[in-house]
Amino acid sequence: MIYKKSNPRVVMSGPIQPSGSGIGYFMVSIMALFLIGANAYGFDQATGLPPLISVSVAILAFAIRMYLMRRRSLQERITSGGLERALFYLPPALLSTGLSTFAIYCFFVLDSEARPKQRPAGERLEQAVMVVENYYHEVRAKIRSRLETNDQRLRELDNEPPSQQRQMAIADLGEEQRMLRGLLRHIATAIRPQASKAPSPDYSPDGAGSIDEGSVQDDLSRKFEAAVRLHQQLPDFVRRDVEAPLLESLPEDTKSGGKLERFFRDLKALTDGVKGCLAVPVILEIFIVILVISNRPRY
Repeated sequence: MIYKKSNPRVVMSGPIQPSGSGIGYFMVSIMALFLIGANAYGFDQATGLPPLISVSVAILAFAIRMYLMRRRSLQERITSGGLERALFYLPPALLSTGLSTFAIYCFFVLDSEARPKQRPAGERLEQAVMVVENYYHEVRAKIRSRLETNDQRLRELDNEPPSQQRQMAIADLGEEQRMLRGLLRHIATAIRPQASKAPSPDYSPDGAGSIDEGSVQDDLSRKFEAAVRLHQQLPDFVRRDVEAPLLESLPEDTKSGGKLERFFRDLKALTDGVKGCLAVPVILEIFIVILVISNRPRY
């Protein structure tokens, strides 16, 4: 009598149980879109690379996390442990959290402080007048100091015996004195208060005045061009110590740059702004993990 030994069959997977509710997947989708957008914006702010690359990196980081959170089959659970999957999950999760935190920090903390704020026309005009007048005052101080020095030198020459060298020195100093006094008269005319310098009666500090932007820009250009023309006529001893005013020398409305450095500095100090920015992606990441695990199919 022959007995046939049947090979036992190992069931590697059972029937798939229903997954979670649709509202869970909908919430995961909404949070995923937010994190992908935040990651792309943070990557763009940190690197300045094209937006397509930023979006690709954000989608790749999220796809890796979703793949590692999927329900593994029995065969995968037998061949590999959960620690390996956790180690592969950690880098893209940290990258996503960091980029999202940096994106929120740039948008809500830095941009709220350094967002371009156009100063009112009257304020810009007053600032330009102050810059030009400071330049004129510096030039006038240099010229007056030189005039006093020349006057003292002329008095010394008057006490010297007559000579041809003395006469030439007196003539040269007299010519320089006349030129310097002419420059002083020019400066006095330039810094004389004019009606165009005064703000309009309808001007208000909040910028809701009647000063026209185009006329302000024209007035600024005229003032700085006049100062540059005067600077070209100045003697070398003045131009050496006093720089000509330029429109670029006006204070900037905004200060840019250093976002990443400031972020890491605040992150190291754990400021309140960084804590709030970090809490948002961390909470979303935890919710996504909970919803994905509770709504994935079960075998």
